[in-house]
Amino acid sequence: MVTASSLLKFALAAIAVALSAAPVTAFGERCSGTRALLDAVPPAEVPGVCEAASWAESELGLCSLLALKPYTIRFAADIRDDYGSCVFGRFRPNPDVAFILGRSATEKLITSIPDDEPMSVLRSLPVDDLHRSLIVHEVAHAIVHQNLRVSPCHAIHEYIAAVAQLSALPPHARATYLARFAGEDVFTSEMFNDLVEAMNPARFAAAAYRHFNRPGNGCNFVRRLLADPGTVPRVP
Repeated sequence: MVTASSLLKFALAAIAVALSAAPVTAFGERCSGTRALLDAVPPAEVPGVCEAASWAESELGLCSLLALKPYTIRFAADIRDDYGSCVFGRFRPNPDVAFILGRSATEKLITSIPDDEPMSVLRSLPVDDLHRSLIVHEVAHAIVHQNLRVSPCHAIHEYIAAVAQLSALPPHARATYLARFAGEDVFTSEMFNDLVEAMNPARFAAAAYRHFNRPGNGCNFVRRLLADPGTVPRVP
């Protein structure tokens, strides 16, 4: 005979099994000393994610870009752009959420990039170094959004995020990335626009890094990007 007591015990056992099978992830955890909140980040990866967020906030702080309010770093197994293509990460504002592929999903997406695509250069980078740099990239988008005083455009966001991302790579990995675009990545300021970025984001990133590190640019140029709408051309 099935009693209410036995049904209750069965239900509790089923719940326990379901909970034990579910992946354990961080939710709502704050990275100490930062504005970053974590969502769906495996516990083993929390220290590395928090280190990347802290590094990004410190690095952008050198150019007076501060995280003015909390933002969330959310790991996902699949992220799509506006055209339905798989991407490594994506930032969404209000509330500020940096969506980032988990490490295994990142590694899987790298292997799917065709050899003739400029972005295939990512296969030359150690996966752990690349994944850390992708976290930095998306955190940079969140901080840029919070500091932008002109109408947003992809070129502004991607210039600053690319500089942060390549700066986050170890020297040997960064040199490998930049070597792929040697001779093709010397841009004038006017070449940093949405159309050029859309045509070849990988080369745009290399050009942004080289441009930022030329004398007279650096943080001064970044501050102009954030405050002066005429710093880069706007594509209709």
